[in-house]
Amino acid sequence: MLPRSQRLKTAAFAQAFNQNRVLRHPLLQLRVHQRCAANQATLPRAAFVVAKKLGKATLRNRTRRRIRERYRLNQIRFNPRLRECDFIFLATSEAVTADIPQLDEAINQLLRRAVAMTPQASITPDKATAATEA
Repeated sequence: MLPRSQRLKTAAFAQAFNQNRVLRHPLLQLRVHQRCAANQATLPRAAFVVAKKLGKATLRNRTRRRIRERYRLNQIRFNPRLRECDFIFLATSEAVTADIPQLDEAINQLLRRAVAMTPQASITPDKATAATEA
């Protein structure tokens, strides 16, 4: 389970779900919401959704746990640009039967694409002057 600080709350979930960019993979759909700079959260927050039409509760819960655990284990590799993002992972019907390496690859591929679409961190004045002097 993710720490409480890394889970999306209801209000943040609604905002992230409505104001986002969507990345698709055959196993997962990732909705990425870039938080404003005023928010001081330093870690990305995530939510995991498995629709009722994908099966009974035990199957949905197992799928959600598997996706959440793969996300948690891959957090170490996150690019710093993703720290100000909220993620919503939506499982497709193929994610229910996918094995662990396939889920790993899907999550890593979606997060690499998310890095490519997020803006780079702005340079602070101290770093800008140091770069021009060097």
